[in-house]
Amino acid sequence: MLEILTLFTISFLSATLLPGGSEAYLAYLIHINEYPLFLLVIIATIGNSLGGFSNYLIGFWINSHWFHRKKNNLKENQQKRYHYANQLIKRWGNWALLFSWTPIIGDILCLIAGLYKLNWIQSLMMISIGKFCRYIVFATISESVLTL
Repeated sequence: MLEILTLFTISFLSATLLPGGSEAYLAYLIHINEYPLFLLVIIATIGNSLGGFSNYLIGFWINSHWFHRKKNNLKENQQKRYHYANQLIKRWGNWALLFSWTPIIGDILCLIAGLYKLNWIQSLMMISIGKFCRYIVFATISESVLTL
């Protein structure tokens, strides 16, 4: 049971603005084969979705005026990522959050969705769908590779 709690925690933290990845631990749990694959995918999805949604909440509560004023102080590569994520959110709205699973840009997408105060229920749903799809694909591939 400790492994499940650890998977949830790692998945949550890896979806926040903190660096990290939950895939290695998920692959390990798939390899030891003590838990059903679908349970592992669901736990990782819930943890990662809530972590991504925490970025949304951070963006929601940050004063938009303050953030837009401070964004000019970002490093050049950070400004490029911010600009790209900002354009995605402006163009696609909540649908862009289906890509919240992508490294680096996904965290920023969630943050910007919060800054724009997009509908939180739709945002959480899109974040969860995107992350579930990623984990189901990863787990399926991992299971087939690890059982060779």
